[in-house]
Amino acid sequence: METEVKAGIAGIGIYIPDEKVSTKEEAAKVALPGKVFENIGIRTIHKAPENEHPSDMAVKAAKKAIEDAGISEEEIDLIIAVGVFKDYYRWKMSNKVKYEIGAKRAATMDVTGGCAAYYQATEIAANQIEANTGIKTVLITCGEKLFGYGWPTFLSSGGQSVILTKDHPDFRYLSFATSNLIKYHKFGKIPIGGTQKPFTETSVWKDNLIENFDADKDLYYDKVKPIVFQKFLEVATIAMDRIGVSIDDISYMVTLTQQYNFPDKILEVLERPDLPTSKEYSVDLGHFSGGDNYILLDKARKDGKIKKGDLILNMGLGGVAWFASIIQY
Repeated sequence: METEVKAGIAGIGIYIPDEKVSTKEEAAKVALPGKVFENIGIRTIHKAPENEHPSDMAVKAAKKAIEDAGISEEEIDLIIAVGVFKDYYRWKMSNKVKYEIGAKRAATMDVTGGCAAYYQATEIAANQIEANTGIKTVLITCGEKLFGYGWPTFLSSGGQSVILTKDHPDFRYLSFATSNLIKYHKFGKIPIGGTQKPFTETSVWKDNLIENFDADKDLYYDKVKPIVFQKFLEVATIAMDRIGVSIDDISYMVTLTQQYNFPDKILEVLERPDLPTSKEYSVDLGHFSGGDNYILLDKARKDGKIKKGDLILNMGLGGVAWFASIIQY
């Protein structure tokens, strides 16, 4: 097994608001069909208080990750803040995180987006560390204030953070892989606020943020859904081939908390139906973002579901982009 990636996860920090809400209540609000509700399989989601915003949750998660890593704030070289809806429109959340945690030396950057953005941020961080640019410690943090039903799943509020450090032996990234259907780049977007359709006095902006997002469902069902799981196979194979391992070498899989049976369908195309997964944790969480995986990874670690030396297949999907990474515990 060969790898050139030099980064590992030194710490994980999770912040989830205390208030839990039954998804039955949210399903009733949108008249969600019973079959769809059962297929999703999520029973409770988490709601942030009115005065708590994405950056607040990102900061709380970041502080927990720093504590888990056993480092000081001044050791952080780079902060990457991830999110789709932030406290303000066109605002750099990473600057607030830097200020609130006291990471005086850190450079800052934001990666804006939903499920895909967290995967992109981790690969950016690992690449920066690998490039030996003087960056040895990176904080990736996310905060989302999403709640309720948002096609195709139930959304939760919360914050997720990881600390990546150079040559850390735990949760060591071995490879990354990405596969995109870029010709369908208009599949998901917020249609107003850009140059094609600027905000005007008559623009409608909904309080439930996810309702401002426009997903082309016809495009999805016609062009994307038929190949969703084959694309997972493709990207997983690329990630494994890069380090010379096969699916039989993998000990555990984590993926997004979208539908309860989602991991089973991935395992079917991977031809490893017996592979343990994190799906048991999804029932009481809901979907946060691409940071889902690190919540699940943290739970699996604490519950003893993974052991030293295990290879973990970390899988995700955001819009029309599929992601995979191989992590060794």
